[in-house]
Amino acid sequence: MAIVPLHASLDLPTINNVVVNQEIMRIGPLTNIGNDGTYTTIGIDTDAGLPASHTVIVTSSPIPQGTTQVATGQIFVSGTITAATAYR
Repeated sequence: MAIVPLHASLDLPTINNVVVNQEIMRIGPLTNIGNDGTYTTIGIDTDAGLPASHTVIVTSSPIPQGTTQVATGQIFVSGTITAATAYR
């Protein structure tokens, strides 16, 4: 498991781009999202292999029909703590 810190000032599209890049680079799916008080944190399961589809993080509900929720948590979006859901 790799925990990757993301700067609190990142906007949601940038966070999602980083997630896709981390899933590819670390060859594993996102498994959790949250924050450590200073940074947004994402957890990547580096032992699982590349997921069939990449994770998308949203701050609204519901997630699209036909997708699977993989994580929920409080993350920084543009400097503000925000409730978020990750799905694929």
